Amino acid sequence: MIYRQIYGETFELPMLVGPLQELLSGQASRETSVAGVWTKVKLFCTVYDPAAGRYRVNYSLFVEIFAGLSILIGVAWFVIGQSRRPPQHRV
Repeated sequence: MIYRQIYGETFELPMLVGPLQELLSGQASRETSVAGVWTKVKLFCTVYDPAAGRYRVNYSLFVEIFAGLSILIGVAWFVIGQSRRPPQHRV
């Protein structure tokens, strides 16, 4: 389970130690707010660009999801179409 994400290549020690202390002391809470959900979405849809020193949106994830759903819908459409077709007899 990811508790907190630290952005960048270099960071100050308190940015790492603070969340670790919260986890070890049991003070860590599970957020179900909109901000918490947005942070998780941002975590999975962004990649760090060291040349620019910031995160950017990774659009390949959206393309993969669209392609996967398109294939699943196409296969389901074919299977349903074949199951509704009357059987053909061989001569």
